[in-house]
Amino acid sequence: MEVAAQPHLPFEPRPETSSRNVVSLFAGIGGLELGLHRSGLYHTEVAWELMPEARACISQHFGLKEGSDALADVTDSSFAGRLPERISLLTAGFPCQDLSQAGKTAGISGARSGLILHVLDTLAARPAANRPDWLLLENVAFMRHIGGGEAMRIVLSRLTELGYAWAYRQLDTQSFGLPQRRKRIYFVACKFGHGDPRAVLLSDDAKRPTVPSGPGWKNGVACGFYWTEGNRGVGWGYDCVPALKGGSTVQIPSPPAILHPTEGLVTPTIEDAEALQGFDRGWTRPAIGQGDDRNGRMRWYLVGNAVSVPVSQWVGARLAKPVTYPEARIGRARPIEGDRWPTAAWRVEPDVAAVASPECDWPLDVQTRDALGLPTRSLTELLAEGTSSRPMLSRRATAGFLTRFERSSLLAKTDTELREALIEALEGRLAMDSE
Repeated sequence: MEVAAQPHLPFEPRPETSSRNVVSLFAGIGGLELGLHRSGLYHTEVAWELMPEARACISQHFGLKEGSDALADVTDSSFAGRLPERISLLTAGFPCQDLSQAGKTAGISGARSGLILHVLDTLAARPAANRPDWLLLENVAFMRHIGGGEAMRIVLSRLTELGYAWAYRQLDTQSFGLPQRRKRIYFVACKFGHGDPRAVLLSDDAKRPTVPSGPGWKNGVACGFYWTEGNRGVGWGYDCVPALKGGSTVQIPSPPAILHPTEGLVTPTIEDAEALQGFDRGWTRPAIGQGDDRNGRMRWYLVGNAVSVPVSQWVGARLAKPVTYPEARIGRARPIEGDRWPTAAWRVEPDVAAVASPECDWPLDVQTRDALGLPTRSLTELLAEGTSSRPMLSRRATAGFLTRFERSSLLAKTDTELREALIEALEGRLAMDSE
Protein backbone atom coordinates (compact mmCIF):
# COMPACT_ATOMS: atom_id res chain seq x y z
CA MET A 1 0.00 0.00 0.00
CA GLU A 2 1.33 3.42 -0.95
CA VAL A 3 2.07 5.65 2.02
CA ALA A 4 1.06 9.29 1.69
CA ALA A 5 3.94 11.73 1.71
CA GLN A 6 4.37 13.63 4.94
CA PRO A 7 4.24 17.43 4.75
CA HIS A 8 7.52 19.32 4.97
CA LEU A 9 7.41 21.25 8.21
CA PRO A 10 9.84 24.20 8.40
CA PHE A 11 10.06 23.92 12.19
CA GLU A 12 10.42 21.22 14.80
CA PRO A 13 6.90 20.02 15.74
CA ARG A 14 6.20 20.26 19.45
CA PRO A 15 3.59 18.42 21.48
CA GLU A 16 0.49 20.56 21.73
CA THR A 17 0.56 20.15 25.50
CA SER A 18 3.86 22.03 25.67
CA SER A 19 2.92 25.03 23.57
CA ARG A 20 0.08 27.50 23.21
CA ASN A 21 -2.47 27.37 20.41
CA VAL A 22 -2.82 29.91 17.63
CA VAL A 23 -5.96 30.68 15.68
CA SER A 24 -4.82 32.37 12.48
CA LEU A 25 -7.20 34.56 10.48
CA PHE A 26 -6.36 35.93 7.02
CA ALA A 27 -3.38 33.61 7.26
CA GLY A 28 -2.01 34.22 3.77
CA ILE A 29 1.03 32.00 3.29
CA GLY A 30 1.76 31.87 7.01
CA GLY A 31 4.29 34.62 7.74
CA LEU A 32 2.92 35.33 11.21
CA GLU A 33 2.48 31.65 11.96
CA LEU A 34 5.92 30.54 10.81
CA GLY A 35 7.64 33.15 12.95
CA LEU A 36 5.57 32.17 15.98
CA HIS A 37 6.40 28.50 15.43
CA ARG A 38 10.10 29.33 15.20
CA SER A 39 9.88 31.13 18.54
CA GLY A 40 9.04 27.76 20.11
CA LEU A 41 6.02 28.93 22.11
CA TYR A 42 3.05 28.38 19.77
CA HIS A 43 1.46 25.86 17.42
CA THR A 44 -1.19 26.65 14.81
CA GLU A 45 -4.45 24.91 15.63
CA VAL A 46 -6.75 26.54 13.08
CA ALA A 47 -5.98 28.72 10.05
CA TRP A 48 -8.52 30.70 8.04
CA GLU A 49 -7.63 31.89 4.54
CA LEU A 50 -9.91 32.57 1.57
CA MET A 51 -7.47 32.22 -1.36
CA PRO A 52 -7.02 28.57 -2.45
CA GLU A 53 -3.43 29.24 -3.54
CA ALA A 54 -2.50 30.47 -0.06
CA ARG A 55 -4.45 27.66 1.62
CA ALA A 56 -2.39 25.15 -0.35
CA CYS A 57 0.78 26.66 1.11
CA ILE A 58 -0.28 26.73 4.74
CA SER A 59 -1.90 23.29 4.51
CA GLN A 60 1.33 21.73 3.30
CA HIS A 61 3.83 23.62 5.42
CA PHE A 62 1.92 23.44 8.69
CA GLY A 63 0.54 19.94 8.28
CA LEU A 64 -3.05 21.21 8.29
CA LYS A 65 -5.79 19.24 6.57
CA GLU A 66 -7.38 21.06 3.65
CA GLY A 67 -11.09 21.60 4.28
CA SER A 68 -10.89 21.17 8.04
CA ASP A 69 -8.01 22.89 9.79
CA ALA A 70 -7.38 25.27 6.88
CA LEU A 71 -10.71 27.08 6.69
CA ALA A 72 -11.80 29.91 4.44
CA ASP A 73 -14.24 32.79 4.83
CA VAL A 74 -14.54 34.52 8.22
CA THR A 75 -17.98 35.81 7.19
CA ASP A 76 -19.28 32.25 6.86
CA SER A 77 -22.11 31.42 9.27
CA SER A 78 -19.99 28.64 10.78
CA PHE A 79 -17.09 30.94 11.69
CA ALA A 80 -18.01 31.74 15.29
CA GLY A 81 -18.95 28.16 16.12
CA ARG A 82 -15.72 26.72 14.74
CA LEU A 83 -13.41 28.80 16.90
CA PRO A 84 -11.81 26.81 19.75
CA GLU A 85 -13.19 27.46 23.20
CA ARG A 86 -9.78 28.49 24.48
CA ILE A 87 -7.45 30.57 22.32
CA SER A 88 -3.98 31.49 23.52
CA LEU A 89 -3.26 33.81 20.57
CA LEU A 90 -5.41 35.03 17.69
CA THR A 91 -3.51 36.47 14.73
CA ALA A 92 -4.93 38.53 11.89
CA GLY A 93 -2.88 40.08 9.12
CA PHE A 94 -6.16 41.46 7.84
CA PRO A 95 -6.66 42.70 4.25
CA CYS A 96 -4.95 45.99 3.42
CA GLN A 97 -6.60 46.86 0.09
CA ASP A 98 -8.87 49.53 1.57
CA LEU A 99 -6.13 50.98 3.80
CA SER A 100 -3.22 51.05 1.39
CA GLN A 101 -2.01 54.23 -0.27
CA ALA A 102 -1.90 52.28 -3.52
CA GLY A 103 -5.30 50.68 -2.99
CA LYS A 104 -8.90 51.86 -3.10
CA THR A 105 -8.54 53.88 0.14
CA ALA A 106 -12.08 53.07 1.17
CA GLY A 107 -10.87 52.91 4.75
CA ILE A 108 -11.87 50.60 7.57
CA SER A 109 -15.45 50.52 6.25
CA GLY A 110 -14.25 48.94 2.99
CA ALA A 111 -15.44 45.48 2.06
CA ARG A 112 -12.00 43.90 2.50
CA SER A 113 -10.24 45.74 5.34
CA GLY A 114 -13.52 46.05 7.22
CA LEU A 115 -13.50 42.28 7.79
CA ILE A 116 -11.45 42.89 10.94
CA LEU A 117 -14.51 44.59 12.46
CA HIS A 118 -16.54 41.45 11.76
CA VAL A 119 -13.91 39.47 13.63
CA LEU A 120 -14.01 41.85 16.60
CA ASP A 121 -17.81 41.62 16.61
CA THR A 122 -17.50 37.85 16.78
CA LEU A 123 -15.15 38.10 19.74
CA ALA A 124 -17.49 40.55 21.47
CA ALA A 125 -20.28 37.98 21.28
CA ARG A 126 -18.17 35.44 23.18
CA PRO A 127 -18.04 35.36 26.99
CA ALA A 128 -15.11 37.45 28.21
CA ALA A 129 -13.44 34.32 29.62
CA ASN A 130 -13.42 32.72 26.16
CA ARG A 131 -11.92 35.63 24.27
CA PRO A 132 -8.32 35.11 23.16
CA ASP A 133 -5.67 35.69 25.79
CA TRP A 134 -3.59 37.65 23.27
CA LEU A 135 -4.14 39.26 19.86
CA LEU A 136 -1.57 40.01 17.14
CA LEU A 137 -2.74 42.15 14.21
CA GLU A 138 -0.82 43.53 11.22
CA ASN A 139 -1.51 45.97 8.39
CA VAL A 140 0.07 48.67 6.21
CA ALA A 141 1.70 51.76 7.70
CA PHE A 142 -0.67 54.05 5.78
CA MET A 143 -3.38 52.87 8.15
CA ARG A 144 -2.09 55.53 10.54
CA HIS A 145 -3.05 58.31 8.15
CA ILE A 146 -5.98 57.28 5.97
CA GLY A 147 -9.23 59.05 6.73
CA GLY A 148 -7.66 61.18 9.43
CA GLY A 149 -6.68 58.08 11.40
CA GLU A 150 -10.22 56.70 11.46
CA ALA A 151 -9.13 53.07 11.06
CA MET A 152 -6.72 53.32 13.97
CA ARG A 153 -9.27 55.02 16.16
CA ILE A 154 -11.98 52.44 15.48
CA VAL A 155 -9.83 49.32 15.83
CA LEU A 156 -8.11 50.51 19.01
CA SER A 157 -11.38 51.67 20.57
CA ARG A 158 -12.92 48.29 19.87
CA LEU A 159 -9.97 46.52 21.50
CA THR A 160 -10.40 48.63 24.62
CA GLU A 161 -14.15 47.91 24.68
CA LEU A 162 -13.39 44.18 24.46
CA GLY A 163 -11.28 44.45 27.60
CA TYR A 164 -7.81 44.49 26.07
CA ALA A 165 -4.71 46.44 26.94
CA TRP A 166 -2.83 47.18 23.73
CA ALA A 167 0.29 48.55 22.15
CA TYR A 168 1.01 49.17 18.50
CA ARG A 169 4.18 50.03 16.63
CA GLN A 170 5.28 50.70 13.08
CA LEU A 171 8.14 48.31 12.32
CA ASP A 172 10.65 48.13 9.47
CA THR A 173 11.54 44.62 8.27
CA GLN A 174 15.16 45.74 7.79
CA SER A 175 15.58 45.98 11.55
CA PHE A 176 15.06 42.21 11.76
CA GLY A 177 17.99 41.25 9.54
CA LEU A 178 16.33 41.08 6.12
CA PRO A 179 17.45 43.47 3.33
CA GLN A 180 13.96 44.75 2.57
CA ARG A 181 12.73 48.19 3.62
CA ARG A 182 9.16 47.33 4.58
CA LYS A 183 7.18 49.35 7.12
CA ARG A 184 4.05 47.82 8.64
CA ILE A 185 1.89 48.42 11.71
CA TYR A 186 1.75 45.65 14.32
CA PHE A 187 -0.73 45.52 17.20
CA VAL A 188 -0.32 43.37 20.31
CA ALA A 189 -3.13 43.16 22.86
CA CYS A 190 -3.93 41.13 25.97
CA LYS A 191 -6.69 41.13 28.54
CA PHE A 192 -6.39 43.97 31.04
CA GLY A 193 -4.38 42.84 34.05
CA HIS A 194 -3.09 39.66 32.37
CA GLY A 195 0.09 41.00 30.81
CA ASP A 196 1.83 44.05 29.40
CA PRO A 197 1.83 44.40 25.60
CA ARG A 198 4.54 47.04 25.90
CA ALA A 199 6.92 44.34 27.19
CA VAL A 200 6.37 42.49 23.90
CA LEU A 201 6.28 45.22 21.28
CA LEU A 202 7.98 48.31 22.70
CA SER A 203 10.80 47.32 25.06
CA ASP A 204 13.41 46.78 22.33
CA ASP A 205 14.54 50.01 20.69
CA ALA A 206 17.63 50.75 18.63
CA LYS A 207 18.93 53.50 16.38
CA ARG A 208 18.39 53.36 12.62
CA PRO A 209 21.78 53.09 10.89
CA THR A 210 22.96 55.92 8.68
CA VAL A 211 22.57 55.10 4.99
CA PRO A 212 25.61 56.02 2.86
CA SER A 213 25.12 58.16 -0.22
CA GLY A 214 26.40 57.51 -3.71
CA PRO A 215 26.33 54.48 -6.03
CA GLY A 216 26.80 51.62 -3.60
CA TRP A 217 26.91 48.93 -6.29
CA LYS A 218 30.25 50.34 -7.44
CA ASN A 219 31.59 49.53 -3.98
CA GLY A 220 30.26 45.97 -3.79
CA VAL A 221 26.85 46.78 -2.22
CA ALA A 222 23.67 45.71 -4.03
CA CYS A 223 21.03 48.45 -4.25
CA GLY A 224 17.34 48.13 -5.11
CA PHE A 225 14.78 50.51 -6.59
CA TYR A 226 11.37 50.48 -8.23
CA TRP A 227 11.51 50.94 -11.99
CA THR A 228 7.74 51.57 -12.06
CA GLU A 229 8.38 54.94 -10.41
CA GLY A 230 10.54 57.80 -11.66
CA ASN A 231 8.51 61.02 -11.48
CA ARG A 232 8.09 61.44 -7.74
CA GLY A 233 10.33 58.77 -6.29
CA VAL A 234 12.43 55.70 -6.98
CA GLY A 235 12.05 53.81 -3.71
CA TRP A 236 15.84 53.68 -3.61
CA GLY A 237 17.36 51.18 -1.19
CA TYR A 238 21.02 50.96 -0.17
CA ASP A 239 21.80 47.31 0.60
CA CYS A 240 18.10 46.52 0.41
CA VAL A 241 15.11 46.49 -1.88
CA PRO A 242 12.06 48.68 -1.34
CA ALA A 243 8.93 46.97 -0.02
CA LEU A 244 7.91 44.05 -2.21
CA LYS A 245 4.56 44.51 -3.93
CA GLY A 246 1.89 41.96 -4.69
CA GLY A 247 1.65 43.17 -8.28
CA SER A 248 -1.37 44.38 -10.20
CA THR A 249 -4.97 43.39 -9.62
CA VAL A 250 -4.58 40.75 -12.34
CA GLN A 251 -1.46 39.32 -10.67
CA ILE A 252 1.10 40.76 -13.08
CA PRO A 253 4.35 40.65 -11.07
CA SER A 254 6.08 43.92 -10.27
CA PRO A 255 9.47 43.00 -8.79
CA PRO A 256 11.95 45.77 -7.99
CA ALA A 257 15.16 46.27 -9.94
CA ILE A 258 18.53 45.60 -8.37
CA LEU A 259 21.88 47.11 -9.31
CA HIS A 260 24.14 44.20 -8.41
CA PRO A 261 27.92 44.65 -8.12
CA THR A 262 28.63 41.75 -10.49
CA GLU A 263 25.32 40.82 -12.16
CA GLY A 264 24.41 44.31 -13.34
CA LEU A 265 20.82 45.57 -13.61
CA VAL A 266 18.66 42.57 -12.71
CA THR A 267 15.35 41.67 -11.10
CA PRO A 268 14.94 39.18 -8.23
CA THR A 269 13.38 35.79 -8.82
CA ILE A 270 10.28 34.65 -6.95
CA GLU A 271 12.59 32.52 -4.76
CA ASP A 272 14.61 35.65 -3.95
CA ALA A 273 11.37 37.38 -2.99
CA GLU A 274 10.44 34.51 -0.67
CA ALA A 275 13.83 34.80 1.02
CA LEU A 276 13.44 38.58 1.30
CA GLN A 277 10.32 37.92 3.39
CA GLY A 278 12.07 35.33 5.56
CA PHE A 279 10.59 32.17 4.00
CA ASP A 280 12.48 29.19 2.64
CA ARG A 281 13.05 29.42 -1.09
CA GLY A 282 10.23 27.59 -2.85
CA TRP A 283 7.75 28.21 -0.02
CA THR A 284 4.93 29.15 -2.43
CA ARG A 285 5.39 26.28 -4.90
CA PRO A 286 2.26 24.53 -3.52
CA ALA A 287 0.25 27.44 -4.98
CA ILE A 288 1.08 26.44 -8.55
CA GLY A 289 -1.93 24.81 -10.17
CA GLN A 290 -4.29 25.92 -7.40
CA GLY A 291 -7.22 28.22 -8.22
CA ASP A 292 -6.37 31.00 -10.65
CA ASP A 293 -2.60 30.85 -10.38
CA ARG A 294 -1.99 32.34 -13.86
CA ASN A 295 1.06 30.18 -14.59
CA GLY A 296 2.65 30.87 -11.24
CA ARG A 297 2.12 34.64 -11.23
CA MET A 298 0.00 34.33 -8.11
CA ARG A 299 3.15 33.47 -6.17
CA TRP A 300 4.31 37.09 -6.44
CA TYR A 301 0.95 38.29 -5.15
CA LEU A 302 1.14 35.94 -2.18
CA VAL A 303 4.71 36.89 -1.27
CA GLY A 304 4.15 40.63 -1.77
CA ASN A 305 1.21 40.56 0.65
CA ALA A 306 2.85 38.32 3.25
CA VAL A 307 4.07 39.23 6.73
CA SER A 308 7.86 39.20 7.16
CA VAL A 309 8.68 36.07 9.15
CA PRO A 310 11.42 37.38 11.50
CA VAL A 311 9.14 40.15 12.75
CA SER A 312 6.63 37.64 14.10
CA GLN A 313 9.48 35.44 15.35
CA TRP A 314 10.64 38.40 17.46
CA VAL A 315 7.08 38.94 18.74
CA GLY A 316 6.88 35.26 19.65
CA ALA A 317 10.22 35.43 21.44
CA ARG A 318 9.07 38.43 23.48
CA LEU A 319 5.77 36.75 24.30
CA ALA A 320 7.80 33.82 25.62
CA LYS A 321 10.25 36.07 27.46
CA PRO A 322 8.97 39.64 27.86
CA VAL A 323 11.41 42.48 28.47
CA THR A 324 10.29 44.92 31.14
CA TYR A 325 9.24 48.21 29.59
CA PRO A 326 11.68 50.89 30.82
CA GLU A 327 10.36 53.36 33.37
CA ALA A 328 12.32 56.14 31.68
CA ARG A 329 10.31 55.73 28.50
CA ILE A 330 7.03 55.68 30.39
CA GLY A 331 7.95 59.17 31.56
CA ARG A 332 8.48 60.26 27.95
CA ALA A 333 5.00 59.17 26.83
CA ARG A 334 2.79 62.04 25.66
CA PRO A 335 -0.92 62.49 24.91
CA ILE A 336 -1.90 61.66 21.33
CA GLU A 337 -2.56 64.90 19.47
CA GLY A 338 -5.87 64.93 17.63
CA ASP A 339 -5.94 62.55 14.68
CA ARG A 340 -2.15 62.28 14.36
CA TRP A 341 -1.36 58.69 15.26
CA PRO A 342 2.32 58.35 16.19
CA THR A 343 4.76 55.62 15.19
CA ALA A 344 4.06 53.82 18.47
CA ALA A 345 1.44 54.11 21.23
CA TRP A 346 -0.07 52.14 24.09
CA ARG A 347 -2.97 51.88 26.49
CA VAL A 348 -2.59 49.45 29.37
CA GLU A 349 -5.27 50.63 31.83
CA PRO A 350 -8.98 50.85 30.96
CA ASP A 351 -9.49 54.19 32.68
CA VAL A 352 -6.29 55.88 31.43
CA ALA A 353 -6.13 57.36 27.95
CA ALA A 354 -3.82 56.09 25.23
CA VAL A 355 -0.45 57.81 24.93
CA ALA A 356 2.12 58.29 22.18
CA SER A 357 5.29 56.32 22.82
CA PRO A 358 8.84 57.43 21.92
CA GLU A 359 9.99 54.24 20.15
CA CYS A 360 11.17 54.34 16.53
CA ASP A 361 10.43 51.73 13.87
CA TRP A 362 13.87 50.10 14.27
CA PRO A 363 13.75 47.95 17.44
CA LEU A 364 16.78 45.66 17.00
CA ASP A 365 20.50 46.19 16.59
CA VAL A 366 22.88 43.49 15.37
CA GLN A 367 23.69 42.23 18.87
CA THR A 368 20.03 41.79 19.82
CA ARG A 369 19.29 40.05 16.53
CA ASP A 370 22.14 37.64 17.17
CA ALA A 371 20.87 36.94 20.68
CA LEU A 372 17.42 36.14 19.30
CA GLY A 373 18.77 33.93 16.53
CA LEU A 374 17.79 36.31 13.74
CA PRO A 375 20.60 36.31 11.15
CA THR A 376 21.65 39.58 9.53
CA ARG A 377 22.21 39.28 5.78
CA SER A 378 23.21 41.87 3.25
CA LEU A 379 21.29 41.97 -0.02
CA THR A 380 24.34 40.57 -1.83
CA GLU A 381 24.59 37.67 0.64
CA LEU A 382 20.90 36.83 0.38
CA LEU A 383 21.00 36.84 -3.42
CA ALA A 384 24.11 34.63 -3.39
CA GLU A 385 22.03 31.89 -1.75
CA GLY A 386 19.93 31.62 -4.90
CA THR A 387 20.52 31.45 -8.62
CA SER A 388 23.47 33.16 -10.28
CA SER A 389 21.53 33.92 -13.47
CA ARG A 390 18.77 36.39 -12.65
CA PRO A 391 16.73 38.02 -15.42
CA MET A 392 17.93 41.43 -16.47
CA LEU A 393 15.53 44.35 -16.26
CA SER A 394 13.85 44.40 -19.65
CA ARG A 395 14.79 46.98 -22.25
CA ARG A 396 11.25 48.37 -22.24
CA ALA A 397 11.17 48.75 -18.46
CA THR A 398 14.65 50.30 -18.43
CA ALA A 399 13.83 52.79 -21.19
CA GLY A 400 10.55 53.82 -19.58
CA PHE A 401 12.12 54.40 -16.19
CA LEU A 402 15.10 56.27 -17.66
CA THR A 403 12.79 58.66 -19.54
CA ARG A 404 10.74 59.42 -16.45
CA PHE A 405 13.80 59.73 -14.24
CA GLU A 406 15.65 62.15 -16.56
CA ARG A 407 12.55 64.38 -16.79
CA SER A 408 12.34 64.56 -13.01
CA SER A 409 14.59 66.37 -10.57
CA LEU A 410 14.95 63.37 -8.29
CA LEU A 411 18.29 63.23 -6.44
CA ALA A 412 19.43 66.37 -8.31
CA LYS A 413 20.06 68.20 -5.03
CA THR A 414 20.31 65.41 -2.48
CA ASP A 415 22.73 62.98 -4.20
CA THR A 416 24.00 64.10 -7.58
CA GLU A 417 26.65 61.37 -7.70
CA LEU A 418 23.97 58.70 -7.33
CA ARG A 419 21.74 60.35 -9.94
CA GLU A 420 24.51 60.48 -12.53
CA ALA A 421 25.65 56.93 -11.82
CA LEU A 422 22.10 55.58 -12.03
CA ILE A 423 21.55 57.24 -15.41
CA GLU A 424 24.86 55.79 -16.58
CA ALA A 425 23.83 52.29 -15.45
CA LEU A 426 20.45 52.54 -17.19
CA GLU A 427 22.04 53.77 -20.42
CA GLY A 428 24.57 50.94 -20.19
CA ARG A 429 21.74 48.41 -19.94
CA LEU A 430 20.09 49.84 -23.07
CA ALA A 431 23.40 49.82 -24.94
CA MET A 432 23.71 46.06 -24.35
CA ASP A 433 20.70 45.41 -26.62
CA SER A 434 22.04 47.61 -29.38
CA GLU A 435 25.43 45.88 -29.69
